[in-house]
Amino acid sequence: MWFIFNIICLLLLKTVISSKCEAPNKLTVYANDDRNRLFVECVDSSVQDSLFNGYQIEKIVLDHNSEQTLKKETVKNMKHLQSISYYSSQGRDLESKAFENLPSLQAICLVMENLEKIPKDVFSKIPSLQRIILQANQISIIEKDAFSELPNLEEVDVSSNKLKSFKPEWFSNTVNIQVLDFQENEITSIPPKAFAGFRQLREVYLNSNKISIIGEGAFEGIEHLDHLGLERNHLTQIQDNIFPNNIAIDTLGIAANYLNFLSSKLRKKVQVSEIIMHGNPWKCACFDEIKLWLEKSNAVANNMDCSRSDVPVCAVSVITSPICEEKVDSDVNKVFFEALSKVQPRFNRECAQF
Repeated sequence: MWFIFNIICLLLLKTVISSKCEAPNKLTVYANDDRNRLFVECVDSSVQDSLFNGYQIEKIVLDHNSEQTLKKETVKNMKHLQSISYYSSQGRDLESKAFENLPSLQAICLVMENLEKIPKDVFSKIPSLQRIILQANQISIIEKDAFSELPNLEEVDVSSNKLKSFKPEWFSNTVNIQVLDFQENEITSIPPKAFAGFRQLREVYLNSNKISIIGEGAFEGIEHLDHLGLERNHLTQIQDNIFPNNIAIDTLGIAANYLNFLSSKLRKKVQVSEIIMHGNPWKCACFDEIKLWLEKSNAVANNMDCSRSDVPVCAVSVITSPICEEKVDSDVNKVFFEALSKVQPRFNRECAQF
């Protein structure tokens, strides 16, 4: 079911559904029942079970192309409904309690191309909710408790938006989160103990932001992550105090930052199976230590599609040391990025930041 739901969301992002309803104030509803039969309705009020003559509707796609506001009780009183996908090219505002009395609802995807704010109480009173997909909007504000009191919520995707911060206060008493995707925003820092309340957390995607600081204890209480993505940020170092002792990370993505070293304390704390680390201005002595650490732990470095024989993997400054000095060195950065800029054909900018 989740695969199908993701496909629907992807289609909403890439195409405008051809609407049956000619009147601009009408909402087009595409509904599938428990036998996957398709129903298409035009409504000017709430979508509810009474529209469908007793059929058990499980999935709906809503197209309200000219509507700027997703209003209170847009969808309500649908006993068997499991997923909602909503599209509006003019969509800008969400009203609280837009979804009411939906006891089986598991997934919501909202594509509103001008949506800037997620208020509290939009997703409240949906205890069965497991997935919230808000990908590719214009979201810059999420109110406190917007994702709170959702005991079954497992995944939140707010990627490709305009958030400048991540706040744990969005998730009060929502403790079963497994996947957080905040890629491609404008986040500059991660606060202390940001993910400490998420003991079930398995995947964190923070790639392509502007993160330069991760606060102490950010991953406190977490014993294992399948994936931690920090690629294409502004990190100059990763403090060991963001992790608990002996955390295991299957895949750690730190490529395309401004890292000169990984501290010995960090390497003692963290067990990785795979690391994605290309495109950083590593000091060569520190790079050698990282390779030795990986060899001893039977881990691998995965350069994805960014491995080229003519691309430098580390650098040394004019005054250099045969041992890894664990401090940021702007001279090493300069040498590395100057060498990178001379590579022809040009190095993929997804692989390093110039």
